[in-house]
Formats: sequence, structure tokens, C-alpha cells
Amino acid sequence: MNTLEELFLEYFKHRYGDPDVMSPEKKTGIELDFYSGAAAAMMAPETHGKELVIDALDGHAARITHDLANQLTGAIMKPERTIPQGFMQDARGALWPTETIKEIDRARDDLVREIVAKARNQSAALGKFKAEVFGDIAAFVELSAEKYGAQMGGIKGNITLMSFDGRYKIQRAIADNLVFDERLQVAKTLIDQCIHAWGAGARVEIMALVNDAFNVDKEGKINTGRILSLRRLNITDPQWQQAMTAIGESLQVAGTRSYIRVYERVGETDRYQQINLDIAGV
Repeated sequence: MNTLEELFLEYFKHRYGDPDVMSPEKKTGIELDFYSGAAAAMMAPETHGKELVIDALDGHAARITHDLANQLTGAIMKPERTIPQGFMQDARGALWPTETIKEIDRARDDLVREIVAKARNQSAALGKFKAEVFGDIAAFVELSAEKYGAQMGGIKGNITLMSFDGRYKIQRAIADNLVFDERLQVAKTLIDQCIHAWGAGARVEIMALVNDAFNVDKEGKINTGRILSLRRLNITDPQWQQAMTAIGESLQVAGTRSYIRVYERVGETDRYQQINLDIAGV
């Protein structure tokens, strides 16, 4: 059995071609999509069926061999349990004869599985769309650069492509995913010490800004923008400045996120309306 890394490389070649002969920009763009999918499949493989893992890796499983798909999924997840005919498995793993399960429960199970199957198909289509669009844009940027004899060194940054008549607009956005390390807590301690030292002289609005900046959202995450906004405050206190230095040095790039946004002009106006690819916005 090959190592998981070797399997992923073989899979990559099946889907996209040999990375050794690709331009740096095209290779980086494809890797962004491929490895994000691979990471998604690796996150919780035991909770995914084989087809869902394949969808997460690619979304166009027909392009790879059946044996390779089995190798990939078998390398990162346990085999699925075979349910005997005439039985259904509950959430605890217990098997129940189908005839003992209420009709409404069986109907609900059928509906859920039907919707999940449709969702997987849509997810696969979106995955295929994303990979193709990023690859096409990367190839076009490379073609445009060749016209001027330029060698592109990567794909970081935003690009906007317009149709000739200006009716349609495509935006490719690539941004760093910023996180704070443990030095953010050091900064918070210094800030608290500053406010305590200022006592009654501390401005109420500054205290409110600090409290708001360090509040977490419903997912337990800190808003990066609010934290960084504290550095714009004109406060010369040496301890405050030390805290701001700690904030700046605690900021780390944890990865890169990539987006595609498609727009259509609204009538004859200068406004554009985004074509929704998010199910919540459709």
C-alpha cells in the first residue's frame, strides 16, 4: 500500500495532470482547491461515507479510477458497516427489524436520505465548478502575462474580469486567514493593567472599545478587525504601546481562503447584482 501522501499525489495527477510541468500560478491555484478538499476529507473521515469523502476531495470522481478511489478512502477512514437486509440501524448502532419501525420514522429516514443525496450531487457540482473556474482564471492570467513577457510568481491578490460589454463581472478574491497566537492574551493583560492604572481617569469610550474588541461571537471567535482597530487609538502610554506591539506580533497567517464572485449588471445602471452560489442566498 502506498503512503497517503503518495496516494494524494497520484490522485492529483489523475484529476489535474502532472504538477511538475505546470506554471507556478496554475499549480498554486489548483493546489488551493485540491488540498482544501483533501483537508476537509481528513477532518472527520469516520463520519463520512466513501462517496462524500470523494466529493470533498474532488467533486468529479468519475475522472479517477475506482481502485484509486477505494485506496484513498480506505486509507483515511474505517470500512462502513454492512446493514443486513430487512434491518435499519439507529443512532447508537443498534439494528432493528424494519417492520418494527413506525411508518412515519421510515418515511422521515427516506426523506432525509433523499435530500442528502441531492445535496451531495450539488456539492460535487459546486466543487467541480470551483476547480474549473480557478483553473480557467489562472490560465487566463498566465496567458495575459505572456503577452507582455511577464512571469507570474503566484496567485495571491484579487482579480476582476469583465465581459466586453460590461454586463458581467467575475471577481477572484484570495485572502490570508489571520489568527492570533497566545501573545493576544498577554496584550489583554497589559491593556487591563493600563485601564486599572488610569483609574477614574480612564475614558469610558476606550473601555467600551476594549471590551467590544475582546468579546467573542456565537462561535467563540474573536473579531480580528476589532482587535486591530485598537492599534489606531492615539494613546501614548508606554504600557499601552507595549500591548499594541504584542497584538501586532501575535497576528499569524493560518492559511489562505479563495473566493469566486459572479456579478450581472442591473439593467442600464452602474450597479451589479451578485449571482448567488450560496444556498442561503438563492
